[in-house]
Amino acid sequence: MFILFCVALVHIVLADDLEEVQFKLGQPELILNCSVSGAAEVQWFRNGTKLSEKDNVKFSHDESTHSITITKPKKEDIGSYSCMADGPRAMNKEFRVSMEPVVVKFSTSSNVVEGERFRLPCVVYGYPTPKVEWRRAGDGEDVWENIEANDRFMFENNNEGIEGATMVITEVKMEDRDDYMCFASNELGTANSTILIRVIDKYAALWPFLGICAEVIVLCTIIFIFERRRSKKMQFDEAEEQQNNSKHVGNATKDSEVRNRK
Repeated sequence: MFILFCVALVHIVLADDLEEVQFKLGQPELILNCSVSGAAEVQWFRNGTKLSEKDNVKFSHDESTHSITITKPKKEDIGSYSCMADGPRAMNKEFRVSMEPVVVKFSTSSNVVEGERFRLPCVVYGYPTPKVEWRRAGDGEDVWENIEANDRFMFENNNEGIEGATMVITEVKMEDRDDYMCFASNELGTANSTILIRVIDKYAALWPFLGICAEVIVLCTIIFIFERRRSKKMQFDEAEEQQNNSKHVGNATKDSEVRNRK
């Protein structure tokens, strides 16, 4: 006979030879107990991979109970577990540590330039693997419409390998400005996150540059006019000074001639 329990926020469901426990992020421990009579050795597996002891994974047993304890379990610890007993009464028991979907929140909004390719991955966790749908705000409050794949909207796997969890807009248009939702679901529940996509005119970045260029041109023109006027004034002052000097020289020459005659 096998017994399964999980510490903190766990609900056990028995279904034939499969025992299921619902896991929630933040619970302190995950403990699986396997009661086997006359077994020489018990091995634990997760998703088909044999488990070994490490800092947060410990094995223990007494006369008839073998346990695995995972402290501070994480989302990576969800999945299918099996307890395999060797010996005169070899046995294999399957457990499923499941979790309702968790969707990592998007930022409030994202700015996209018109005409660009836009890629929006949705980070989703859960077991069984959640199904992901993309929705767009419809007419009316809290009304959302499913987005179907077409020549501009595509759906790819995200980095976690969840099908359709990345939305791709191949060529963004102004009418694509809207609220979008990543909606994830499995048999345990649902979760979602929304984001506002703002579409920026592809020439929007050019206008400030043109404005700066216009300011520079105006400034250069003002400087050129000022320098030109200043140059003309300096030339005029120099000419006037030369004329005055010539007059002084002429007067001095006349005075000298008058004295010589006397």
